[in-house]
Amino acid sequence: MTREDVRRANRAAAAMTNEDARLIMAARVSESLQGGRAAILRPERRMSLMRLATRLGIRAFDANLIIAIVQDSARRGETMEDIEAESRLTPIPHPALAASRRRSRRFWSRVRTIVAAACIAGVAIVWLTNWLVG
Repeated sequence: MTREDVRRANRAAAAMTNEDARLIMAARVSESLQGGRAAILRPERRMSLMRLATRLGIRAFDANLIIAIVQDSARRGETMEDIEAESRLTPIPHPALAASRRRSRRFWSRVRTIVAAACIAGVAIVWLTNWLVG
């Protein structure tokens, strides 16, 4: 991770608006909890929330982390405003930034594959030339 990636991640975390996918997910989780401070989330509701997270661009791991944060807060008697005020969701990567990192990793993976193939082809040509010349 470069300094620019860290800087971009910090800006994205600090600029959490009401349209932020992480806050939307947290609000939906909060609405789905049952049992007051018991903060129970039925399996079918969890699956529905996981589908929502996918549509919002949130990875499954991060979605489960958001669910855990909201459940823990509810069990302590805190509200969504408390979660926002304490910035508990900021360590979770912003979905747009995470997608950018995945594209970058795929690009460099392809570059490494092409370079490796070119090196192998070069070695094969040198070996074949030496074998033919004898």
